[in-house]
Amino acid sequence: MTQCCEETIRNYGKRQIDAVLMTQVFFSFSQNKPDIPSFIFTDNTNRLTQQTPFKDELKLHFQTSPRWQKLEKKTYLKADRVFVMGPHVSTALIDSYGLDPKKVVVVGGGSNITTNLNKNPEFREKSYKDRILLFIGRDFKRKGGEDLLQAFRMIKKKFKDAKLIIAGCRPKAKIDGVKVVGRLNPDQLEKYYEKAQVFVMPSLFEPWGSVWIEAMTYQLPCIGTNIGSIPYIIESGKTGFIVKPKNPKEIAERLIYLFENPHIMEQFGREGFLKAVRDFTWDKVVDTIAKEIAITLKEKSNKSLSLE
Repeated sequence: MTQCCEETIRNYGKRQIDAVLMTQVFFSFSQNKPDIPSFIFTDNTNRLTQQTPFKDELKLHFQTSPRWQKLEKKTYLKADRVFVMGPHVSTALIDSYGLDPKKVVVVGGGSNITTNLNKNPEFREKSYKDRILLFIGRDFKRKGGEDLLQAFRMIKKKFKDAKLIIAGCRPKAKIDGVKVVGRLNPDQLEKYYEKAQVFVMPSLFEPWGSVWIEAMTYQLPCIGTNIGSIPYIIESGKTGFIVKPKNPKEIAERLIYLFENPHIMEQFGREGFLKAVRDFTWDKVVDTIAKEIAITLKEKSNKSLSLE
């Protein structure tokens, strides 16, 4: 990959490259190109994946050689700035990879679906009188779907009218009140976001989690686990609740509490909406990255001039 990327740059011709921003695919320049400022945008690291307590159960293994691991660390260390979506990645890069804290910048993320409301977010009147839960995720097991089903069985003992909508996947869930709708386009998803009262996804592994931001935009209180960046997105006790992973009883207790207190659901929904539109937008991410890159390039330029 490094050789391929360097060849691409060489083929670019004599036009000057001011900087390289890497997203999803990383490569480390050889000594042939030490002068090009490089930046990284990421939501995770290899070590964080390998350290997750449920990696065996979820089969999150991908074998990396010592050489690959050394190159990953070298790439992070050589970068002028590393932009991360969540603070847990920042901590990992500083503690496990030895990066200077000044080089790591938490920039967050935004919604990944385009709907009418996400294009023009506005606070709207929403009813919390029903008891409809919404789960959206492609990997049912990794997203904690099995724990949610167990919790839902407990909830049904108290609230016979409770409903659970599962979107994004098609698990076998023959439980009264559970509706599996599978993968949907944004317009279809919007209908269920508007219909639901609470969004719940008790993930076992989650580097980021834009789906909670989407749910908060629709004024849904959110339930998530203390995994990855979820506690950074959900403010427990203000926009929803953070629960322990693989804990159906705690999930059920939190949801029952919300169903018993519609005014709390409304309060959480309002606070979540404000947090989503204020703190979690791609425009804000881009502005932060662009500003940091501009500052870095100016500093390097001033340093070069001082050495002449």
